Amino acid sequence: MGLVGFVDYFATAFRFAMTTYVREDLTVSFGVLVGMTRWVFLVSCLSLLPRALADIYGRRVILLVTLVMLCIGQWAVGLAATPGQYVALLAVLSIFYKSDIWLIVISEEAPARRRGLIVSITVGVGISGAFLLGHLVRGMGTEPGAWREIATFPIWGIWLALPLLLFLRDTAYFRRRKAPPAPRKFIATLLAPFGRETIKALVRLSLLKMTFVGGMFVTIILIGSEFLRVEHGFNPDQVGRVVQLEVIASILGTVVAGSLSDRFGRRGTFNALGFIFAAAVGVLAFLPRGDSLVVPAYVIQSFAGTAINTILRIVTLEILPTGCRSTGAGWTDVFTTLFAAGTATLIGWATSEITGGVSFSTILLAVSVLSLPSILLYAGLRETCGEDLSDGQERERVATP
Repeated sequence: MGLVGFVDYFATAFRFAMTTYVREDLTVSFGVLVGMTRWVFLVSCLSLLPRALADIYGRRVILLVTLVMLCIGQWAVGLAATPGQYVALLAVLSIFYKSDIWLIVISEEAPARRRGLIVSITVGVGISGAFLLGHLVRGMGTEPGAWREIATFPIWGIWLALPLLLFLRDTAYFRRRKAPPAPRKFIATLLAPFGRETIKALVRLSLLKMTFVGGMFVTIILIGSEFLRVEHGFNPDQVGRVVQLEVIASILGTVVAGSLSDRFGRRGTFNALGFIFAAAVGVLAFLPRGDSLVVPAYVIQSFAGTAINTILRIVTLEILPTGCRSTGAGWTDVFTTLFAAGTATLIGWATSEITGGVSFSTILLAVSVLSLPSILLYAGLRETCGEDLSDGQERERVATP
């Protein structure tokens, strides 16, 4: 599963790490390209479809399909000849890397007391795909189209489908089920997370992920490389080094989040990391050009941000019933994605010539201030650490819409 996550994270990080190089090759401004990415966010909402199918037909077959399409899609991105083609191919690719079936499999098979640690280690292995991307960026030539060679790299991941096909079993809940629901149950499956037993948790989870992931994290990811390059004078090699440090910090943050939340609970760990994230981003906003604390502050916010995201992903899977877990998690991602599309549109407008170009430091200051009250959204969620998800017995029922 870690290798599947490796391909997933490589594809996810690609569109953010390559923004500067793609816009230079395809001759499009930063504001216009970032504004166009709202279509990527919008189309990625269709990832809800493979998630719902995973609740109907099981995790195994949908995981195989998404892996193959993920590899082919990333390869196709490298063939884009215009900004429109580039964004369109990224949009199709996003349907598959947003499905996260591999993460659901790990969550359901991991023992309850160590789920956070096991999931975080698996995610950490996946994040190393982004680390490799940072290494490739550093070694990338100065030719305008050098990014295309990197785009085609994940095609090798298609070979992972063979061992998965031969050796991967479906999770216990689906092995116990005698037959999948009839196809007409598809709509009911899509609406199941909105039942009275899950709707409150679904809404609060969605608000949390919308603010932190769709708002705060997406903002920093979108402007990160440009912030370092424009406001602090980093060259491509330096940006590549920072990306590598950022990925290492993200891996550590993921493992630390899983380990600490297993020991001290999800809520307490989330709150502590939220304050660290807000402080690090606030420091970044005020540092003068070339300050020695730029890289440490940037790495710390990546550590805390990834750790928070890890906890939110674990809690989402723990709090939803097995029969609609994949679909419910998909709905939270749909709402988060729509919010992220608005974030990308706002940033594209704010950094465009129309507004005179709002500084990246001002945007970071807004992120820091807004992240603090967002922490309070977690208060209404129950503690989920230690729940057994291995066979769906804990809440096998699916809420009726």
